[in-house]
Amino acid sequence: FITLTFGKIAPGTTPEKPSYPATQFSGRKSYTTRCSQYPSVTLVYDAVLPTDPDRWALELCSELLTSSTGTGLLDRKVIAGDLLGAQAAYEGLNAAGRLVVTAIPFYDDAQNMFDSSKKVEKILNESIGELKSGKVEPGLVEAVKTAMCRDFDLNMEDNQSKAMLLVNAFAGNLNLADELAYKDKIKGVTIEDIARVSKKYFNSNGMVFNAEQGDQAKSDKIKKPEIQPVETAKGQTSQ
Repeated sequence: FITLTFGKIAPGTTPEKPSYPATQFSGRKSYTTRCSQYPSVTLVYDAVLPTDPDRWALELCSELLTSSTGTGLLDRKVIAGDLLGAQAAYEGLNAAGRLVVTAIPFYDDAQNMFDSSKKVEKILNESIGELKSGKVEPGLVEAVKTAMCRDFDLNMEDNQSKAMLLVNAFAGNLNLADELAYKDKIKGVTIEDIARVSKKYFNSNGMVFNAEQGDQAKSDKIKKPEIQPVETAKGQTSQ
């Protein structure tokens, strides 16, 4: 019993790791579901792995759409009242890279309704088109770069953030020297690079996910307690 319980574990065969091939988008695919408290439109595009040199330009592109300082192209649409909210991100995963752009349509109080998903998608494509045109304001590009570099410096003052940088570099087989040279990589991206990667990755192959408002669950009415209400003494006052 002691040998069986505390003895040396017999060597076995390591199970094969399952393979999950990344989905490659071909053409425009649209999906709609009623599952949300409020509607939203999400555009998803194929991108690159974080080991690809285009990664740095794609990170800057996503920040130019929605930045941490709220000065991006889609942030301006929110301030102007065209959208209720927006978020863009480059997701560099181990198996695949993705560009994700999400927005919540504007709510019209007078009509008690949200703008259509088609209108939201048009607004998103207009802002993406500004990146493709290469006519992004140089001042905006430099401001976003400065904010990204500042955020990196702040993260390097936090031990947990530094640990996660090491973990991600190890798990993603990334070059640690490149990760530590983040600021130089971002500063080195030009407006021409922004236009090039935008045209290449924000293309006609992608997914449009429309999350519409789901039906509100109808709850049963609470039964009134079976008690006799206290009758007030009308016309009387306390001494």
